[in-house]
Amino acid sequence: QALNGDNSIKRRRREFQYAMQFAVVAAFHCIAWLTFRIFPPLVNNPSYIWLKGITTLFALLNSSTSAFLFLLNNTEVR
Repeated sequence: QALNGDNSIKRRRREFQYAMQFAVVAAFHCIAWLTFRIFPPLVNNPSYIWLKGITTLFALLNSSTSAFLFLLNNTEVR
């Protein structure tokens, strides 16, 4: 019974980790997509040229988040 309870707790923690990974990746994806859709019309104005940098930053974060989280949480890689 106690072993079964320990396995249940470990499984619940692992599932929570997977859910958090998905949430972080999904959040970065949504932010990156929104910046690609909203900022381009504003970038035509020279005073808002810095928005191009933010869009690039979010695109880089979006592309690297999955790999970083996988390396951080995968025990076989460590």
